[in-house]
Amino acid sequence: MSSSVTYDRRSFFIHGEPFLILCGSVHYIRLHPSRWDALFDTFHRAGLNTLETYVFWGEHDGAPPVTAAPSPTPHARPSSYDFSGRRDLFAFLRAASSRSLKVILRIGPYVCAEVSYGGFPSRLRFVPDIEFRTYNTAFMDEVATWVRYVATQLKEEKLMLPQGGPVMLVQLENEYSMVSDAYGDVGGKYLQWCADLQKELEFGVPGIMCYGAAEGVVETINSFYAHEEIDGHRQRHADQPPVWTECWTGWYNVWGAAKHVRKAEDLAYAVARWFAQGGAGVNYYMWMGGTNFGRSAMYLQATSYGYDAPVNEFYQETSKMRHLARLHRVLKDKFERAFMATREQDAECVGRTVYRWGDAVFVCNDSDEQLTDVCIEGVEGKYTGVVAAKSVSIIDGFSGELLYDSSSIHGDDVVTQELVAAPVVAGDWASMSEPVPSWDNIEAISEASGGESRPVVSGASPPDQLMLTQDSSDFCFYVAKYRSVGEGKGKRKVEFEAGDYATVFCDGKMQG
Repeated sequence: MSSSVTYDRRSFFIHGEPFLILCGSVHYIRLHPSRWDALFDTFHRAGLNTLETYVFWGEHDGAPPVTAAPSPTPHARPSSYDFSGRRDLFAFLRAASSRSLKVILRIGPYVCAEVSYGGFPSRLRFVPDIEFRTYNTAFMDEVATWVRYVATQLKEEKLMLPQGGPVMLVQLENEYSMVSDAYGDVGGKYLQWCADLQKELEFGVPGIMCYGAAEGVVETINSFYAHEEIDGHRQRHADQPPVWTECWTGWYNVWGAAKHVRKAEDLAYAVARWFAQGGAGVNYYMWMGGTNFGRSAMYLQATSYGYDAPVNEFYQETSKMRHLARLHRVLKDKFERAFMATREQDAECVGRTVYRWGDAVFVCNDSDEQLTDVCIEGVEGKYTGVVAAKSVSIIDGFSGELLYDSSSIHGDDVVTQELVAAPVVAGDWASMSEPVPSWDNIEAISEASGGESRPVVSGASPPDQLMLTQDSSDFCFYVAKYRSVGEGKGKRKVEFEAGDYATVFCDGKMQG
């Protein structure tokens, strides 16, 4: 398949035309299909042209049913893959394409994304001799089976850009530099295998890898402030455009902790600063976080995956979205004349750096103090004023007009949201007593569990919970029998490890 997507050190090109990537991350498994259209409306209102999503292998490749004694499972067959409802990846991509959005598809196999098991099917744990994310035959065979299936479906559905579809970039693996030291040379060999697999599958579009890359793919940046890494990226990859795959709009929330918030002004500063220095594209992670349905989230994750994103969990735009939308309009308007940003360093003004995008001038203040008496001469006018601390002002180099100030949210862009208490509808509640198993009654409890299969596994040491439940439940009981040695009386000490939560019973009474 011939590629319609190319790149040089400054930009990606689609059919020979430069393409400024303004992208937002959304995860189809965290959305309801009935709201896809409402979501895509926010992309258009904000001036985004690209959608990014991971592919969640574990959501499509279900775990086998629980058995009394876990045993190795064979490779999952494509007929067992689930692409229904909110898991319908291909319908999601078609819907994005119908709204004229390009797609960056991050296939995994590992995705992180705060999902259970990092996106892997839990059944992989039972494959003999498997080692994850390294040059291991058992693991790579499983990965290849899955990725080849996805690649085949993408091409059969004509979803790749050279076929007229939306997918313009493809990623295998994810943030490998975070774990590469633990794997050493064999880890690097595995990462190169991933890059070679992308080439072998002939997606017809460039391959990318974020936060660590193998030869033959474009390396991208994940960060809060990517402009701090752009010079190092250019030194390592002089022929590649700088792409910010994950611009973190906030952070995920966990139970019992304060909500993470990132101010709109700080996010806008980071993005404007990135493009001023010559960034070729940005992806907001997340643009809209969505909801962790069922048991899909990783440990301690809150049900909401809000991420303090520009579009909230209820598909509503926020002040953050509107503030960014103004920046996007300026960037798109000036991009065609802005291929080679030039830099002017003011030696007498610490923290101030000026970049010119054709007839747009980016005045960047990286210091903690505002810059006063800033003067930018244009052809027909000039700008005089201040530039706030940690902000970027974009000036029209012709008229001297202030086009955008990252530190100031326009009055019309302020969104206030009221929480209205909904009436509580009383219903019939029922409770069920869960008997606590002991050494003497565990078999009886297993047999009288409301028709559910509750296997009992015995051993000299407690098995790992995932091995015991095969990821079908977040709960299990461990029962141990012990006897005191010696004649001393007093407190008994029992030591064990648990993660992340355990309730301890002793002689049938809860201890804590």
